[in-house]
Amino acid sequence: MANQPVILNVYDMYWINEYTSSLGIGVFHSGIQVYGREIPLSGCPIMT
Repeated sequence: MANQPVILNVYDMYWINEYTSSLGIGVFHSGIQVYGREIPLSGCPIMT
């Protein structure tokens, strides 16, 4: 089995967060990168 790093990418959806920050929430997109390819986690943004 190959020894490859697994990277978690989290993207700030800043153009949406400019409007939602006043509500106290933020919208982010995330994905796991392995073997140079990114796989999105779920089909929708994560609300925090």
